[in-house]
Amino acid sequence: MVGVQVTYHKYTIDNIAYTPYNFDIDYNFLTSRLGLNYNISSNLRTFLNVSIARREPRLSDIYDGSNVTARPNFEIIDTVNKKYSNPLIDYEELTDYELGFGYAGNLLKASLNLYWMNYTNEIVSNGQLDNFGQPVMWNAGKSVHRGIELEFEYNFLVKDYSKASYKNPVLILSGNLSLSENYFGKYIERTSIDSLGNIYGNDYSGNKILLNPQVIGNLSLNYNPVSGVNAYLTVQYIGKQYLDNSQNEVKNPDARLVPGYVDKIINPYAVFNAGVSLDLIPLLKSDGIGKFFRSVEASLKINNILDNFYETTGGISNKGIPLWIPGAGRNLFLNVKLSF
Repeated sequence: MVGVQVTYHKYTIDNIAYTPYNFDIDYNFLTSRLGLNYNISSNLRTFLNVSIARREPRLSDIYDGSNVTARPNFEIIDTVNKKYSNPLIDYEELTDYELGFGYAGNLLKASLNLYWMNYTNEIVSNGQLDNFGQPVMWNAGKSVHRGIELEFEYNFLVKDYSKASYKNPVLILSGNLSLSENYFGKYIERTSIDSLGNIYGNDYSGNKILLNPQVIGNLSLNYNPVSGVNAYLTVQYIGKQYLDNSQNEVKNPDARLVPGYVDKIINPYAVFNAGVSLDLIPLLKSDGIGKFFRSVEASLKINNILDNFYETTGGISNKGIPLWIPGAGRNLFLNVKLSF
């Protein structure tokens, strides 16, 4: 498998009525991919993939037009002609290596994927939030995302129709697990830049990247006893995360001894969800309803069954205060869907 993509993106700001900012930026990228898939047997396959990608920053990272006091993030400013060039946030480059294996049998399907992604100038949040609650983005010099991904599906209590010509799984156990490391090879946080372009900030090289849990797991049990009936129970686990790139001041442990210090982390959490859906037409065996509707499906979903209190994300305010955004408590959804 070979893929090549050429992209051209252009940002232009000109002739704004109330601000003197004018700039014109072009981004030209060549993205390539090379992959090999080999079927070892009728059930087992393996693949190898290498790809290179590039991505430009968002326009809001270069110039936040929603903030009337914001100025474009540029190094070179022509105050005479009111021209801006050379944005402080550069595009990012990625080289991705992947090796995987897949198995597909009568009852079990599973896949294993190993990946290693090397970034140059990865566009990451520095953990701080602006006045509108949006993350402040900058470039990291070098960063790495590597890990293992496992996915499976196993069918229990399979009903056999027409001597194995058709199999209906009654009970399905499925899930996925991601184990990863996400860290900076080289990253100097940009807290300020002087008129000569010198960058000042903390050295977070070697630290873990914020809001990247090392462990993510999902497990689901689906039950389909008869046609038109489905019930499920799921659990999701998210490992510990850091609110900023200091990794909870791992290089400055004395800061954690200051009275009133609050750990800048999101604790691990698990959430249980359940639901049931019914297609009323086959259950009621009503030809009358079937004349008007192809299906009448009623479903009930209960999320966060145990009503756990947990945080999903967060950041650091512009005053240096840790902020958390919690997940919803126990919540229910009742839906009725009519298909004609």
